[in-house]
Amino acid sequence: MIPAEQEIQYPDLATLKQWAPLKFAQEIKNNNYYLSLDSLSLGPDRIVRYVIAVTPKAGGPKNILFEGIDCKTNQYRTYAWGNPNKNEWQKSTQVKWKPLSKNQYNAWQGSLSDNFCQMGDPWPVETIRKDFTVDKRAGDCLGCRAK
Repeated sequence: MIPAEQEIQYPDLATLKQWAPLKFAQEIKNNNYYLSLDSLSLGPDRIVRYVIAVTPKAGGPKNILFEGIDCKTNQYRTYAWGNPNKNEWQKSTQVKWKPLSKNQYNAWQGSLSDNFCQMGDPWPVETIRKDFTVDKRAGDCLGCRAK
């Protein structure tokens, strides 16, 4: 099933300043992953959109992607790749929605769906931001705290 989407607003790369580290089970250990908290949006189409940065630990170019997750269909897609030096997006020619996965390398989308979704519906954006900024304690789990 292909989600019906609204007109997409691409975030302004120059204004993205709040980056939260992202850890997930199948990450490649020679990269660091960051979620832009100030890029998070939830449109009337109920798709959570966000920017992710993948930075090699050894240095080199940072990869920036603008993606969306549809909680209802358990799918994601990549809208564009960012060039922060030019403050522009290179739109994806592959507009396909793909199933969420947690069992592949670099499958951050499956991990993010745990933070973004509950029983087929997205959490409010402020709840998602809070989940990435709140001090985590031993025994904390998603959904265990009052959202």
